[in-house]
Amino acid sequence: MIFVDFVWLFLYFDRLGFLISVQEKPRMKTAFVFFLAILSCHISSAQREKKYLGAEVRTFETFKYGKFEVRMRSCKGSGVVSSFFTFYDEPDFPQNWNEIDVEMLGRYDHEVQFNTIIGRHNMKEHRQTLDFNPHEDFHVYGFEWYPDSIVWFVDGVRVYAQSGDRIKKMNQPQKIMMNVWPPNIWAWSGVWDESILPVCAAYDYVKYSAYTPEKDEIFTHRWTEQFKDLDYGKWQKATHTFKENNAEFIPDNAVIQDGYLGSAEKLKFNICKKPALSARQAGFLLSSFQIRLSDPELC
Repeated sequence: MIFVDFVWLFLYFDRLGFLISVQEKPRMKTAFVFFLAILSCHISSAQREKKYLGAEVRTFETFKYGKFEVRMRSCKGSGVVSSFFTFYDEPDFPQNWNEIDVEMLGRYDHEVQFNTIIGRHNMKEHRQTLDFNPHEDFHVYGFEWYPDSIVWFVDGVRVYAQSGDRIKKMNQPQKIMMNVWPPNIWAWSGVWDESILPVCAAYDYVKYSAYTPEKDEIFTHRWTEQFKDLDYGKWQKATHTFKENNAEFIPDNAVIQDGYLGSAEKLKFNICKKPALSARQAGFLLSSFQIRLSDPELC
């Protein structure tokens, strides 16, 4: 609200001639705009609900049944979760919850968690042992969602399934989502360790195949998102938080590192905080999508 007032004041002064025209004094106007941006950054930071900054990306489109796949590398460290999931994102979700999860807890080096949540947050979870460390390299995770069962897979191998009446209630259209966040449920995620910041999950691609039981192939490939650029007609960066989350999701913490394996100078910067990745931490696959968690340190 304060930022809006300053923008109005800037436009008012400009109209009255207190600011010289762009043609005459472009540097003066640019400097004033930059000043307003810095001021708004400090104001918005002071008004944040949570101490930490995470990120979430979701599709605009919803999906009902199908095959959902991601190639990703998760964050390491106690108290942080990296995820790939689908979620029923409508106002009545607290009473009609539908969610299918793939979650990596940074506290565990050889494990992934699969969940379904229905109704009033009725959750059934499964901890799957892995023969590799999900925080060290990219692997493929996903699930096949049928009307009466859900089957999770890792690197193309089916490893776990849920079925029956519970899954028949998983019947709401859902968005595809990815996020990184520090839960305040330490018994689950591990005691929060601030010293791990900044951390970063990387997503190489997301693939969706429609459920087509009437065809020879029960799943028909529809699209693969490789994140060479973020398609803002398909994907939305979240700007919210929730009770169990010790971070606030902000758009600037979801970035594309477009084909660069080197130093942090090549990453996108936010004037409100230092770059969340150092040169030592920036070794990601080409065109991977990165969601990071950082401490909101100001300039």
